[in-house]
Amino acid sequence: GIKLHPEWDSFNPNNRALIHPLMELARARKAPVLFHTGYFPSEPGLFWELAETFPDVPIIFGHMGQRLLADTLIVAHRCPNIYLETSQAPDWFVDQAAKRIGAERILYGSNAPFDVPQAEMIKIRMLRALSEEQKAAIFGGNAARLLRLEA
Repeated sequence: GIKLHPEWDSFNPNNRALIHPLMELARARKAPVLFHTGYFPSEPGLFWELAETFPDVPIIFGHMGQRLLADTLIVAHRCPNIYLETSQAPDWFVDQAAKRIGAERILYGSNAPFDVPQAEMIKIRMLRALSEEQKAAIFGGNAARLLRLEA
């Protein structure tokens, strides 16, 4: 896969000349693209056009859009190729996302070494609304499917 950080690298995800060749590469390799999301220029609402232009490329929102859960869920509902990564997202974000778009589009993330992986794992394990099967999918099954790995 490919990871991009629009905020730190100072680019807009709708910069076609810059991003489209990377998305074409991801398409050719059948690889997902993870974008750090949450703050300009990586707010979830900016990804509609990209997700709709490349519907066969999985786009992962790192940190689930951070403070912009409502925007994240609107875009993810509209674009089925958008997946959400859980690091730094509050537990209730994960719970709401599972209810609105389904646990099959949520991926566990640790954000190590910046965050504590065990704390990120406990956050998912403590969610009572999720079944053990859904938690297993979040902890690895969904990523294995996206990366075409045997789980």
